[in-house]
Amino acid sequence: MRPSRLFPGWLIGFGLMTVPLLLVGQSELLATVMAGIPVLKTTAIGFVLWEVWLLMVGISLLQVPQQRLAPKV
Repeated sequence: MRPSRLFPGWLIGFGLMTVPLLLVGQSELLATVMAGIPVLKTTAIGFVLWEVWLLMVGISLLQVPQQRLAPKV
């Protein structure tokens, strides 16, 4: 996304913000196998923020002028 310049920087940053929440939330899965791992319930928050990010990506792509998306012939 970064080299394409179709997306604003804040949108890329918002998407990157959701990654740690989803990764830390995987402790729920590890706790099923390893009993001593503390469970941090951030998966739901990260997933909702990720869905919001996906909607914002779709809306921003709809706002890009067609001339920027058309292949050069």
